Amino acid sequence: MDSLSVARDASTSGLLPSGAIKSVLASASVYPLIPRAMQQLVQVNEASLQRALTYEALLFLLRSMSHLVGYEAVVASDQISWGGVTLYYSNYYAALAMNRLAGEAVSTLAGGGSYHIERVRAPSLFEIRKSEVNNHKAVWAANFRLYENFNWRDATLDGSIVQVPSHLQFNHPERKMREEINYHPESYKEITASSSTRRRLRSICGRNYFTSPDILGSLPFTDQIERQIATFESHAVSRQILLLAIFAQIFTEMRAYQSSRSCIYEMIQSFTRNYLVHIPFRTALRIRYKEALDLFQL
Repeated sequence: MDSLSVARDASTSGLLPSGAIKSVLASASVYPLIPRAMQQLVQVNEASLQRALTYEALLFLLRSMSHLVGYEAVVASDQISWGGVTLYYSNYYAALAMNRLAGEAVSTLAGGGSYHIERVRAPSLFEIRKSEVNNHKAVWAANFRLYENFNWRDATLDGSIVQVPSHLQFNHPERKMREEINYHPESYKEITASSSTRRRLRSICGRNYFTSPDILGSLPFTDQIERQIATFESHAVSRQILLLAIFAQIFTEMRAYQSSRSCIYEMIQSFTRNYLVHIPFRTALRIRYKEALDLFQL
């Protein structure tokens, strides 16, 4: 699996801007088929599921980007730990987007009951099974499992993205870092130290990690929270660069679906025009981010 194959599989049916995965599951054509017991598994051939997955992936990408913007506002008010939590959710929504592009999601119906959806063959053959969980741990497990078999040697991306080591699959480091930052009993002390922490992060990261976040491990952080915040930021930026590059390829592949292309273009352009007035991080990754955004041209 690589960025091009993900894009091609996700672009086969256009996207469905008027619906969500749970709407498709609740539709008259799918709801009678979905399993009612944990042991059951059914296969459905449903193009609208693929369209909904691609559309939700776009929404979660934009939500991930919005949390990166929100992080700036939070830390400006000297709330470093909540800034870290905001960055965690930027990564989390990016993981949800990538999972959907790869054809996998868990969705909960309005009346209760969570269902795991996985594409088993492109363009639109899916397995649906009832799921016991719909939580962060399940999302990260699926995301790391996806990246285990991902080909990172992409000429347009190599060196600008976080390559996820397979041994981290069961450790879920982002989730654990968020819990450590968010639940630490002494986090109240951040109000007196966060302005200097913010300045140090800007100085350290802006000066040292240029095109790859992999150098983070060798940077001279003074404490664990500095390292965690920098890790969250670089991972969020890297995930978004990868997603933007995939959506740019989807945008190209969807020549037969002009309304879908227009939807992608308008949503990304509207976000960057109205909210992303400046790219909210201070490293040379800004250049790759801007390059990814510039790929969307009608």
